Amino acid sequence: TAFFDKGPKFLHYRPHYAILTSIEFDHGDIYPDLAAIKQAFRKFVALLPAEGLLVAAAGDPAIGEVVKEAACRVERYGIDEEADWQADHIHMSGDLLSFDVLYHHQKMGTIRSPLVGRHNLKNTLAVIALLHQVGLSWEKIAEGIRRFEGVKRRQEIVGEVRNILIVDDFAHHPTAIAETLAGLRLRYPSRRLWAVFEPRSATSRRNVFQKEFVTALAAADRIILADLFAPEKIPAEHRLNPEQIISELVAAGKGALFLSTPDQIVSELVKGVEPGDLVCVMSSGGFGGVHQKLIAALNGGKA
Repeated sequence: TAFFDKGPKFLHYRPHYAILTSIEFDHGDIYPDLAAIKQAFRKFVALLPAEGLLVAAAGDPAIGEVVKEAACRVERYGIDEEADWQADHIHMSGDLLSFDVLYHHQKMGTIRSPLVGRHNLKNTLAVIALLHQVGLSWEKIAEGIRRFEGVKRRQEIVGEVRNILIVDDFAHHPTAIAETLAGLRLRYPSRRLWAVFEPRSATSRRNVFQKEFVTALAAADRIILADLFAPEKIPAEHRLNPEQIISELVAAGKGALFLSTPDQIVSELVKGVEPGDLVCVMSSGGFGGVHQKLIAALNGGKA
């Protein structure tokens, strides 16, 4: 594939099994609306052979529409939703997220995972459903999940200085931001949570999610919003207004600031963070090296 290929990259695959986690509006520079997104996923689902399997999230109306057209067997998974695969008795057990796995309301076993948050739980449940289908034993599934520590740029701890935890996350969609912050809150309930966000992706720089970003970021105790990355590439009438987001957060009683540059952000964080705080930096790019600059500044200039 290539940059000039604007078609969905998943159409280059010929899957036998697939997991469908969500269908939401995104990639606003390519797709005009959610209907166009759903049409792309219909084409993907059509690739699955009749003897294949589609594991799909329950409770998502868009997914519900798309999976009706699948030629293969479909199994649904969810937490609160009625589904083939469900999670129950969800709680933290030390540093691990613990939950029971139910298949058609029958307990399969208990899972413990170092990945926290509702989104990680649902993703784990989907993987369990698929691995069960391909014949992996419960013991191997449970052990693999317990040992899997996640991927880079997803709730990744990049540093800790004076009991101030710095976390990097690729979140750039309102849903991802909300789920990331909720997961961190679950894992570190006693820490004051800072959300530092750079609108960088083609969609996050557009005003299509103006209201949704307010709601998502409000899950943090303190919020710092950076200026849009390359704002000139987004037509003025479609451009996200970060100052308005901050204004609405402040009106709701949140400590929130709009700061234009990474250096300004680091300077403000150094003045404001305290031992025990957690700083979650979210961007789909490098964000001007905010993470390492913050670590260096907290270390007295040493990276």
